Amino acid sequence: LQRGFHRGQLVLRGALFVLPGYFVANILQSFAMAAGFMLFIIPGLYIIARLAVIGPAAAAEKLTNPIAILRRSVALTRGNGWRIVVLFAIIFVLFIVISTVINSLLGIAVTLLLPGALGNLLLSIVSSLIETLMAVVFVLVSAALYRALSATPARAWRP
Repeated sequence: LQRGFHRGQLVLRGALFVLPGYFVANILQSFAMAAGFMLFIIPGLYIIARLAVIGPAAAAEKLTNPIAILRRSVALTRGNGWRIVVLFAIIFVLFIVISTVINSLLGIAVTLLLPGALGNLLLSIVSSLIETLMAVVFVLVSAALYRALSATPARAWRP
């Protein structure tokens, strides 16, 4: 148990060195996405997809330079930008449908069973939990994308 705790401390210390670069890369990503959305919706979505793996790339490869983090994400997602856009769109639409159904059904029940303020509080908590779950799913998908895109391609077996 003691060794595991010590190892966790080392991991957190290592993350402290990556954090400033990731923070700046995240700000640059936000500016790029805003610029893309100002041009039109499509460039903004494409930029989201191309910069989808900046977090996992920074953490896994211990990159501290924000520009290197952005370049690595762009390099990893090369040729897969629109596939990632479609994947993220499917996940987003799925969560919107699930959220709408849950909030509608719960809203009806809460309106009939609970007083106004308490009902609104319960609906807010459930909506926040669904949004948090969506954020966690997007983080997990980004990590899975990084793992899949950074893996060395398998060679065909030849006898």
